[in-house]
Amino acid sequence: MTSAEIRPLRDDEVATYVELRNAIDPRTATMPGWVEKHRRSETTVRIVLAHEGDDVVGVGSAQEEADRRGLDVGWLSFGVVPEHRRGGVGGALYNELSRHLRTLGKAVCDTSAWTDDETTLAFLQNRGFAEIDRFEFVRLDLEAYEPHEAAPPPGVTIVPLADRPGSERELFEVHREAIADLPSTDELTPDYDSFYRWELAHPSRRFDLSFLALHDNELIGYAIVEAVPASNDAENVMTAVKRNWRCRGVASALKAAQLAAAKAAGFRGIVTLNETRNEPMRRLNERLGYTAQPAQLRMRGPLAAAAG
Repeated sequence: MTSAEIRPLRDDEVATYVELRNAIDPRTATMPGWVEKHRRSETTVRIVLAHEGDDVVGVGSAQEEADRRGLDVGWLSFGVVPEHRRGGVGGALYNELSRHLRTLGKAVCDTSAWTDDETTLAFLQNRGFAEIDRFEFVRLDLEAYEPHEAAPPPGVTIVPLADRPGSERELFEVHREAIADLPSTDELTPDYDSFYRWELAHPSRRFDLSFLALHDNELIGYAIVEAVPASNDAENVMTAVKRNWRCRGVASALKAAQLAAAKAAGFRGIVTLNETRNEPMRRLNERLGYTAQPAQLRMRGPLAAAAG
């Protein structure tokens, strides 16, 4: 049992939520603007804080994932500040977020954990969670990286995303084709509105460091970069290429352009996540000099038992 009280996030508590969440897991850092925007645009999300007296000791959120709408699995994420762990706060957050997912018609839930976070892994495994997908988290040291040009296939040009406004629908078509081929336990079904909010309208996106591949003015691939909050790193959010242009050097040319731009912009490093079964992208990142960090696991487990 715990004395923690789980309350919905108020508008005036967004900064507190972001500060604690980023301190608990800096590798998935967020920012106030994104949290505020997400609360307005994602109707299924519930964000909460765990209070013990005057102290905020934990954070959590739960929602239906945009590319898994209609499935019986929901998403939840929560964390507790180190000095208040092992006192029932995590369990209270899990219970409340499970209750919310149950109202959305979900039967099971997914969350993430890092391979070097033994405390979180033990908490989840003790409640029946198991790994379903594994993502390599890799980083390239841009201070040591020497930019080089990678020539795209004949007839293909690489241009900054910022130079081609109005490409949102074309980007989505490339995205949808790429997502369909990504290794995943579930069949992913992205929708345009969610893609636009996450991939393009996210406040951390850097379109000046993001690039498109064009052939005869047709958009055949893209690579989008964001600035990682509270860090000197950038992140390659997504690299996507149409099926009939893969394995022809398009992704290499896109990545070479974004790495050179990120280095010129003063970023010290660039990180990205790749599903371990995505062999082509893993090999490309290895050739570019990315080095492995602790992996991120997608864990699936039961909702907490309903009270009463």
